[in-house]
Amino acid sequence: MAARVAFLIAIIKLSKAEDWSYYEQESWSGLCESGLFQSPVNIPRQRNEPLICDDLNFDDFAVSPERMRIINTGRYLEIKIPTRTRPKVASGCLNGTFLFEKARFHWSPRASRGSEHSKSSTNFPMEVQVFLFNDKFDSLENAFQDGKISDSVAILSTLLQISVDLSPTLEYFTQYLSKVEKPNEFELPQPLPLNYLLPKDTENFYR
Repeated sequence: MAARVAFLIAIIKLSKAEDWSYYEQESWSGLCESGLFQSPVNIPRQRNEPLICDDLNFDDFAVSPERMRIINTGRYLEIKIPTRTRPKVASGCLNGTFLFEKARFHWSPRASRGSEHSKSSTNFPMEVQVFLFNDKFDSLENAFQDGKISDSVAILSTLLQISVDLSPTLEYFTQYLSKVEKPNEFELPQPLPLNYLLPKDTENFYR
């Protein structure tokens, strides 16, 4: 069904949002045109600089949460876990400890446009993004509003391509998509550990 092909950590510094389209980047202006850390990110085929980092440390990602919801926001399909104790990620050259907020799926009827980010200027059928915020903040919303530090929010992105092998994780989620065909949310009967949304190899990644 899908195979993971790249693992990307994006450290976000945010500016005021304007109307935009990923497919009209030539019309971007201001910081979106001149900035060095804007999204979407393209991973070039060559000239990537090696970065020596400790392994990423995933805390509570291998444990099934008590509850898990699949949500149609009207724009995205997201997964959230309503709990006060958040799984967390640290090390891997991250500046601090980052708390899980949600996972988001990007896809499209056109396999060449499904992912938000790209590798060698090529988009993929699907991308899974795990949103985390620095534990200096009490919420993702407040982290997004911060403009003083460049590491208020981290997003772990996995690009997926079509494969002959079935993905048990995607098969599990897709069986419940009929529950959220319209903006709505549905509580999954059997929550899955969050590491099911990550590639097996998390030691090698792009940043």
